[in-house]
Amino acid sequence: MGAEASKPQPGAKLQVIGAGLPRTGTASFAAALSILLKGPVYHGGTQICVSGDPYHVKTWMDIISHMPYKSPADRTYVMKKLKEVTDGYVAVADTPHAQFVPELMELYPEAKVVCTVRDVDA
Repeated sequence: MGAEASKPQPGAKLQVIGAGLPRTGTASFAAALSILLKGPVYHGGTQICVSGDPYHVKTWMDIISHMPYKSPADRTYVMKKLKEVTDGYVAVADTPHAQFVPELMELYPEAKVVCTVRDVDA
């Protein structure tokens, strides 16, 4: 995990959706993306665990509480909240975003999806 949580940058557009699970190099991936894309990357482990900002934990608990979708209203709500939580970032990586790749692809159809993996025996 990175040492410092990213802050959203007004006007930043999500360009990369990291679909890799934790322990697959997502922190290094996020660090590289922040340099290459010249903007903040929302790395789930860092934003939620390191930042200590209760907003992130509460927001993701709220989103997950609407899963699986029980109604069209649940889906609409999740999409709205995902848009809010990703606004201002150039990329996302790690959990919990990795569990919402189809929804993120719908919200950001121009974004590239990259799935980091790890050797099973490592």
